[in-house]
Amino acid sequence: MKSTILLSLYLLLLSFAMNAQDFGDYYSDQLDEGSKFLWATYHQLAERTADGKYVLKIFYPEKKQITHRITYADKKLRMVDGPYAEWYDNGYKWKEGQMKDGQRSGYWTTYSFEHGGKTGYGQYEDGQEQGKWLSYDSLGRVTSEFSYLHGRLHGESRFYDEEGELTRISVYEGGELISSEEIGEKTSDGDAPADGSTYKVVEEMPFLKGCENEDPETQKLCSQKEMLISIYSNIKYPPIARENGLEGTALFSFVIEKDGSLTNLTTIRGLCQGVEEECRRVISELPEWNPGKQRGKLVRVRFNLPIKFKLE
Repeated sequence: MKSTILLSLYLLLLSFAMNAQDFGDYYSDQLDEGSKFLWATYHQLAERTADGKYVLKIFYPEKKQITHRITYADKKLRMVDGPYAEWYDNGYKWKEGQMKDGQRSGYWTTYSFEHGGKTGYGQYEDGQEQGKWLSYDSLGRVTSEFSYLHGRLHGESRFYDEEGELTRISVYEGGELISSEEIGEKTSDGDAPADGSTYKVVEEMPFLKGCENEDPETQKLCSQKEMLISIYSNIKYPPIARENGLEGTALFSFVIEKDGSLTNLTTIRGLCQGVEEECRRVISELPEWNPGKQRGKLVRVRFNLPIKFKLE
């Protein structure tokens, strides 16, 4: 019996070593120049760079699209310390900056999923936003300036139009809005929704049918609850992801149209092919929606939906 158990363990370890080598061959072209291969799995590659850093790269394996590049201070990859970057599944960079002792530090930049251009820039101290943060549009123009203190909005936030003219000043204290002042003249229909426009936040957000309530907050909470119940009672952990120990948070985007239909389902981060396909299936089977409204008019509203995969 003892010999049988030892043989089984040996065969299991041998199989793991062979799989690790296969994955190492698969990701060999993803090594940095001069780096030393450490190990690889279905969706990860660990290496030691030419300058002695330890780096973990995470991939959407079927596409071999890198999604994370994380620098560690130690070979066991326990303390994140050094350059950090993430990518969308479409290949555009998502965010990049520095990590120090496991926390964001220094200046960070975020980028657009749609066009790859810069969308935000600002500084972290001890893992919290600090000082001025800038937001940009698709043409690289500054659309807003936010002031942070220890991770909370504090002081003046300024907002600009397409011509760079100041349109609003909002004042925050410890994360709470103290005052807001519109700058310049506004036409009576200046905030009216344009045909075909897509919003992220509107006065009356879309909600699932069956959650009708006079209180918008109750309506919103009901809709969120029912959506999560629908997803997590229906979703199945894809076998390929389970067998290879893949965990993480997938992220999808979709639009609720003026007639309440769900369209433009887009994968922002799919983790792997099995996870992406399963997530798209359960999202497409969500209950029916009531559309959103802005200034009393029906509008298109875009949602981002994260779906977490965690092995028990």
